[in-house]
Amino acid sequence: MDGSDLVSRRMLWALALVVAAGGHAADQPAVPPGAAKPPAVKSAPKGAAPKGGAAKEAAAKEAAKKAAAESAAAGIAAEIAIMKRAAPEWAPTLVLATDTFLVGSVDFGFEITAPRAGYLTILQTSTDGTRDVIFPSAVDRDNSIGAGSMRLPRSSWQWEARGPAGMGRILVVLTPQAPDPEAVQKSWAAGRAPDFGPKYGAAIAEYQEVAGKAR
Repeated sequence: MDGSDLVSRRMLWALALVVAAGGHAADQPAVPPGAAKPPAVKSAPKGAAPKGGAAKEAAAKEAAKKAAAESAAAGIAAEIAIMKRAAPEWAPTLVLATDTFLVGSVDFGFEITAPRAGYLTILQTSTDGTRDVIFPSAVDRDNSIGAGSMRLPRSSWQWEARGPAGMGRILVVLTPQAPDPEAVQKSWAAGRAPDFGPKYGAAIAEYQEVAGKAR
């Protein structure tokens, strides 16, 4: 998938937050001359925002929704930037074992084919929106690859589809030198495109995790 395809697909992912509140106070009835005035009755107008703890809770939820929307937008922008800057002659191919995984399964995996020798960095945007470098890792630090194909995970370890149900993305980057994984993770988690140097290749694929009983 090239940058233009990714841009056009991501345009469908616009997020909007709408907050509505308000109401009208009821008109007071006329009081005949000399009649005792009825006691004032205070009532919250229809549609008014809740008070006290409920208002704080509602505000916190709105703030969390806004932060999540901003984080998702930043991550998509970072993905677009990475793909746009990639060199076609360095582009690897990425083939998922399947584009749909059961939550809790260990079927999560893929095959990568590199047009030349280099180093692989694999970025994930999970179904819950978190962003991580999943390869190399503490379990497997050897991210070198020759010209040809590699299957991940290797036979000595596995990835688990941890959920929740939803859509996620895998982005593979091939570089001539191994980047600093900690620096890459810091930028990626913050929604910024990491610095992969002046020339690299990239490929991206979308997957789905669904609720169900893992095999």
